[in-house]
Amino acid sequence: MLYTITLKGQTPLLLHAMTQETLLGLLNKGAGKNKNEAKGTPTHKDGTPDLEAICRQHLYTDPCDESKLVLPSTMLFAAMREAGRQFKLGKQQISTRDSTTLPSFFSILEEHLQLMNPDTGEPAKWEVDVRRGVNQANKAAVCAVRPIFRRWGVTFTASINTDRCEDTLVRSILDEAATAVGVGSFRPQRGGPFGRFTVVNWEVVEQKAAAE
Repeated sequence: MLYTITLKGQTPLLLHAMTQETLLGLLNKGAGKNKNEAKGTPTHKDGTPDLEAICRQHLYTDPCDESKLVLPSTMLFAAMREAGRQFKLGKQQISTRDSTTLPSFFSILEEHLQLMNPDTGEPAKWEVDVRRGVNQANKAAVCAVRPIFRRWGVTFTASINTDRCEDTLVRSILDEAATAVGVGSFRPQRGGPFGRFTVVNWEVVEQKAAAE
């Protein structure tokens, strides 16, 4: 069965997309090549950091229309996978640390979910957020500069194989992901308050055997 699902942010959303330079650096490192020189921190003409330019580097955009700011559906799926550790399908746990059966009965059809302001119906807007962070490699304090969305929401199409799993169980997994896991940076799963959401619309749009 196909469902239209709308989520509304309950706490602000912090994003921190990996830059293209970092990705290419990982590719070169994995291939045993010399790593390309990384671009420096964007600055103004007076040499001070350009915080807005730094944030723009960490936004997710739709490859078909880069003016659209999006939440990758893989982030939401990952949150549900983590939440699946709290649920069983029959006698089998849906997710463990290393594996999950979630894809066998649930999928999100869109790859990129446009971020919208749930109050106005217009594209969500971001601000610069600067706060103390921690380098996980050495636990040193760092300055984290990231875009933050105060008001945000997404709508997507989900396919649920109701022959394998009741949609009520999928809804419970999504509700658990909304409050206990979250999406984005410094979310509840990582000990933070950001990226929590609630389900505001859950509608059957096509009664059809679910995800392949």
